Amino acid sequence: MISHLYKITHESSGRYYYGKHNGVSQKNTGKMSGLYWGSGKAIKDLIKKYGTDNLTYNILCYGSPEYIFELESKIVTKELIEEDLCLNLCEGGLGSPMKSEEQKLAQSKRMKGRLVGDLNPSKQKTVRDKLSKLHSGVGNPMYGKTPWNIGVTHTDEVKEAISKKNSKMQRFLSPEGTIVERLGLRAFSEEFGLSVHGLSMLNSGAYKHHKGWRKA
Repeated sequence: MISHLYKITHESSGRYYYGKHNGVSQKNTGKMSGLYWGSGKAIKDLIKKYGTDNLTYNILCYGSPEYIFELESKIVTKELIEEDLCLNLCEGGLGSPMKSEEQKLAQSKRMKGRLVGDLNPSKQKTVRDKLSKLHSGVGNPMYGKTPWNIGVTHTDEVKEAISKKNSKMQRFLSPEGTIVERLGLRAFSEEFGLSVHGLSMLNSGAYKHHKGWRKA
């Protein structure tokens, strides 16, 4: 597979975004049609507000996915994402995003002006109090009902059996390109030193990679 490193530039403001894309052009791959304009939240927000007419998409380099990821990690550094004009929110490469305090601060600056925290109506105490009252008492679907598990106890063997029954077979592609299957995310994470959160994000499609692993 051939991939490429690209740079998107917003000509009016000078803001820019680096990323990796599969294929030899800006066209979307797989079932998606049209042009690819990056997957980062900040670049998507900019496009939602201003459109794509004033954007340029420049392909900087072609290579294998591994090579492009390595190259991206050398370009999209902690120092780069701290620059005001940079739209990348985390360092490039195969590492997990948003780990350092500096990266969190950079994201915070980019989120300035959004309806977050107490500015978000759903987070205001008065709104929360109204919602609480709305769903308390007769407004709660469990009002007047006895939970089915009150007084029910399980042995360790039964708990383990229930846990296995509720676990699903997980399939991921290792950094070496081997498909690995294990029963349950926790067992998978503990065996290979991964995080349950990272694997869950892979399953949902929110992450494309986690410590080199991908969804199979």
